[in-house]
Amino acid sequence: MATKSQLLRDFTQLSENAYNNVYTAFARSAYLERVRLVPAVSKAFVAEQAHGRKASVEVKGALRIDNLPYRRKEAAGTRSPSRFDDGIHVVLDSLDIYKFELDRPSLQNSFLYRSTVRVAYFKRSKTKWKPHLCIRYDFARSNGAHPIFHAQMENGVPDPAVWAQFADMPEVVDPLDLHTTVRLPTANVVGATALLSLAADHLPLAKFPEVLHAVRQQPLFNADPWRCDCRSLDHGEPPETMLASRWYSMNTRDDMD
Repeated sequence: MATKSQLLRDFTQLSENAYNNVYTAFARSAYLERVRLVPAVSKAFVAEQAHGRKASVEVKGALRIDNLPYRRKEAAGTRSPSRFDDGIHVVLDSLDIYKFELDRPSLQNSFLYRSTVRVAYFKRSKTKWKPHLCIRYDFARSNGAHPIFHAQMENGVPDPAVWAQFADMPEVVDPLDLHTTVRLPTANVVGATALLSLAADHLPLAKFPEVLHAVRQQPLFNADPWRCDCRSLDHGEPPETMLASRWYSMNTRDDMD
């Protein structure tokens, strides 16, 4: 019988594979569009046993995406040229923490405990970057009238931890002036499903099902319902279909009424 330590290692590997399998599908489409992908380390996502937490696994993501089309070709259509048509730059950083019921590591016992995913868009200004949009998706307790899954806007200036991962990132100037404490209810977005939204908005429409399928075929993301720590809600049970990938369709027609 496998020991608890071995089971924890098995889940750590399973989660890292799940995230990076989604990244691989995203990368196949991105490279065809001459997008430059720069993971902070050799992999876009790295899973390890969470530091200072008993029987927990954290999956960290850090990815720089250069020359991403501002609009996917089908969406651009016959619109007038945009000042962003040469491409934009995106920096994704994420931290998803998984725990286990009864502290017994296994896929069946796993649930998302906490999550923070930041997707920052930049436009180039000579040798510097200017923030265009910066969204942080959080999964946190619903205390203080906060939706358990929500998004917040940020000013786009990377924090020191992000700078440390991307040493060659250009200087960021002209932070966005925003009301940053507004929390917008969302579906649950983890590091892998953030890539799904980037594929939907910026890569060819015909390639989107490949990325969506890559999410849905991972056992980690295929639980029904998506399991997460919802003890702070009134009923304490996870809402159904909250993982962002459940909100997409394989139908990629652009002319649906």
